[in-house]
Amino acid sequence: MPLPLNLNWCDHAQMLGSRVASTSRREVHNIPSSCLYKRIRDQIALYLLSWYRLHTEGRCQQSGTAKRVSESGTISYPFLYHSEMGDAMLHVANLSTMLSCMVLKLPQIFLLTKLKSTKGVSLRALLLELTGYIVFVTYQMSYEYPLPTYMEYPVLISQDTILLFLILHYNGNLRQSVIYSTMFVGGWQLLTRQKWILDLAMSLCTFISAGSKFLQLQCLWESKDSSRISALSWTMSTYTCMARIFTTVMTTGDLQVMARFIVMTALNVWVTATVLYYKQGGKKLD
Repeated sequence: MPLPLNLNWCDHAQMLGSRVASTSRREVHNIPSSCLYKRIRDQIALYLLSWYRLHTEGRCQQSGTAKRVSESGTISYPFLYHSEMGDAMLHVANLSTMLSCMVLKLPQIFLLTKLKSTKGVSLRALLLELTGYIVFVTYQMSYEYPLPTYMEYPVLISQDTILLFLILHYNGNLRQSVIYSTMFVGGWQLLTRQKWILDLAMSLCTFISAGSKFLQLQCLWESKDSSRISALSWTMSTYTCMARIFTTVMTTGDLQVMARFIVMTALNVWVTATVLYYKQGGKKLD
């Protein structure tokens, strides 16, 4: 009998789960299937059964992420069935992302300190990027997401802070650092006050981060000079976003987070290509 269409997600799961609750996940997974339709049906049944079990245990989170903490302290996501290969790839992606982010902004920092000029580097883009990082890491921590999925962001925030001070210093506006510091600390305190404020900020986070990329692109288009911008930093940023798409699919499955990384990947590729284009143009002029 088909499920009614006027029920919400957990109600669907509960109805289906009540029909197959006596069947173990392994038994459902091993149902002989000779056609694609039956295999898809079995996977959907497994997915909904997992949601039903979480619902009855009172562990469906409002953030849209289904997760369960086992007695051993590990977090399992019942709608994903990891193989040893998948787990190994997940660990590699998390580790490589963390290592990349530890040095991601260093080429840009070294370049600014060497040239002592910020031409082509957008201060407004950096401020928006820093805002997006703070919102994102606060959201991840608030909903108790797995630490490996966001542990690089405190490092990125510290590196962006150093970049901010360098830009203000070379622009002769170092006193403004007090104002920006107060704004960021106050904004972070506001995010932790109410869940709805954090959810609203996270829904705007993609637009905030995308805005920072467009501001950097605009700065490049106006100056037509990327000699003070590190292509290596932007290349590593592109890789880390691509890796985070994979880790999000393999862990939280949060569509809002995934959409952010997809948009960021596309824009990072655009900025990287623009930086390389103007660097090649500068070499030709020389």
